[in-house]
Amino acid sequence: ASTRAMAADLTALGPGAHEWQDPEASHDLRCDRARLARRREDALARARRRQFLAQQQRLERRREAAELKSRLESKRVELESFIEARGGCQAEVGSARRAAASRSLERSIEQERLERLALRRQEAEAQRAAAALHRVREPR
Repeated sequence: ASTRAMAADLTALGPGAHEWQDPEASHDLRCDRARLARRREDALARARRRQFLAQQQRLERRREAAELKSRLESKRVELESFIEARGGCQAEVGSARRAAASRSLERSIEQERLERLALRRQEAEAQRAAAALHRVREPR
């Protein structure tokens, strides 16, 4: 019998009829189907792994972004605190400078007052000495 006639006979018998007619072809067909199924499963598994890894990377990037945002917010708050403290320090420096200038002016005024007082004492002493000298030199 020709192979064409045999193929016609097998198709006429219906699905699965060739298994009892040609066991080797049946085995090859089952192996091919199993290999194809494994390839499909492997491809699906690879696709799932890629999706899982992509999802993990997205989650990691989101976590890193949230962490970075948190650190930036913390640094912003810290910077605001430093700026506020600097403003307070600058105000204290300005106040200290004004107080120092005021003390310097007060010392200068006091020094001037003491110099005038010393000058008046010298003038008074000179006048007393001149008066005493005048009394000593006056004819009696």
